[in-house]
Amino acid sequence: MTALIGLVQPHGAFLLTDGASFDADHNVRQIGSKVVELPGQNMAIAWSGYAMIHDLEAGVAAAGSTQREILSALPGIVQRMATANVAVGVRDGVPTPPLYLLVALWDAAADEPQLWAIHSCTQIFGPVYTPYTLIRVEQYGALGPQQQTVIFGRPVNQADPADFDVRRDGLTLLEAERAEPYEDGHYAVGGFAELTTVTADRVEKEILRRWDDPLGKPITP
Repeated sequence: MTALIGLVQPHGAFLLTDGASFDADHNVRQIGSKVVELPGQNMAIAWSGYAMIHDLEAGVAAAGSTQREILSALPGIVQRMATANVAVGVRDGVPTPPLYLLVALWDAAADEPQLWAIHSCTQIFGPVYTPYTLIRVEQYGALGPQQQTVIFGRPVNQADPADFDVRRDGLTLLEAERAEPYEDGHYAVGGFAELTTVTADRVEKEILRRWDDPLGKPITP
C-alpha cells in the first residue's frame, strides 16, 4: 500500500505519495517513486496496491500518445493491475488489497487542472460507484476533513493555495499518515515523501523529505 493524496488548486493538480513497497511480512522491499510522469500529455499517475510501477508504465506506453487515449485505456489497465494484485496475494498467502489509481492532469481544452480516480472496488466511493470506471474528484486522501482539522488545528481548504501550501501542509499530511498504523499494527508509509505537480506547462516531481527506512525491515516511525 501507499500514501495516496491528491488535490486541485487553480494553478495545478498535485499528487502526494510515499516511496516504500513491502513484502508479505511488511518489511520494506524497495524504495522508489510510485508515480508515472507523462510530460508530453501533461499527466501524472499514481496508485496504491501490490502492483509495481512497471505494470503501469507498460500499460500506459501501449495505450496511445494522447491524453484522451490514455484516459480511455486506464480502466482496462487497472483491471490488469488488479489481476496482478490478486496473483501476488495468492503467491504470498496474504489478503489482496484493493487497487486505487489517481490521475493528475492539465486539460488544455478546458484550460484547467483535473484529478481523476479509478478503484477496483466500492470501498471508498460506496455502492454508487462502478469499479474500474473513471470518476472526477476535487481532492483525495485517507484523511478526511475532521481528521485534517485535528492535524492543523483548524479547518483547511485544500483548493485554496492561501489556506493550504502543497509542500508544507502536504508534507504534514504525509507525516500524519506515516505515524498512523494499520489495523494489524504495521506501518505502511515510508521511504520518502514525494510531491508531483502538474500545471499547464510542466510535470515535475519533488522529494519533500526522506525517511530512514532500511530495506528488509518494517517501518518504525
